[in-house]
Order: sequence, then C-alpha cells, then structure tokens
Amino acid sequence: MNTRSAFLRTIVDTLPALWAEDPESVQWYASAMSESTGRAAAWVGRYLELRATTDNRPPHGRQAATLGVWKRNQRRARTITLLQQLLLEQLPRWTWSPQQDAWDRRLTLLAEFIDAHDRLPRARAAEPEERALGLWLYRQRRQDRVNNLKHERVVRLRQLVDLDK
Repeated sequence: MNTRSAFLRTIVDTLPALWAEDPESVQWYASAMSESTGRAAAWVGRYLELRATTDNRPPHGRQAATLGVWKRNQRRARTITLLQQLLLEQLPRWTWSPQQDAWDRRLTLLAEFIDAHDRLPRARAAEPEERALGLWLYRQRRQDRVNNLKHERVVRLRQLVDLDK
C-alpha cells in the first residue's frame, strides 16, 4: 500500500466518527481531495511528504528544515481540524510539545542514572552520556536559582535531587 492510499484509508476509517462530531473536518477532507491546488491540498501534500520521510528515513538538509518549519506551524495553528489533529498524531515521532517531551525524557534518564549509580551525574564525567546529563542538571539548577524554571519542573526535579546544592 503506497503512502497516499494509506492516508486515504486512515481518513475513510476516521470519517464516520468525525461526521457528527466535527463537520469542519469532513468539509476540509472534501476540499483536500477535490482541489488540485489550495490550502487543504497543500496540507495533504506536506503531510504525505513528511509521512514518507519519517516512515522510511529521516529527512536531511533543506527538506528537513522545510518539514521542520511545517511541523512547528502545525503545532501553532489556531485553525486545525480534528481530522488534521488525528492525522498528525499518527506520524512517527509526532508530539504536540517537543520541548516538554525532551525535558521529560531527560528527567527519566536522570532518575534511571540515580537508581543505577546511587549518585548524581557529573558535568565533567569522561562518559559522554553522563556528562550530557550532568550538564543538563547543572542548567536546570542554574535556571532554578534565577527563578527561570517552571514551577511544575521544579517540583518534579526536587523529587529526585536537592536543587539548592
């Protein structure tokens, strides 16, 4: 099954539930499939391009930059249909909040490191993974000292480490 037919199958499977819940999605889908040009058709084209690259191999160079900007714009879009949201969420590695997800991953790595070694990671460690985690923790502590770390993050970090040291 090629990317376009997989895309259409996804939409066809989703449409009955959306019909009553979100008529705008159905209208958007109809315009995307009937127009050879226009915003909806352009969105589908970008989506298919992104889907093809993330399914097979990560994009590089100009294509990566272009698709990265497109993904960021989708996250910021104020007028996005439920269907578009569902399609985006089916993309490999898609997230609505990449920065928060990256922070959460680092916190999980920190917890795993502490469990495995019974100590905090060092910023001057020889091992690159420990050094990266130690530098991340240093930056979090520095952000906390200048009151520039979100309260929710401070609470979660304090469950693992004393930020005042």
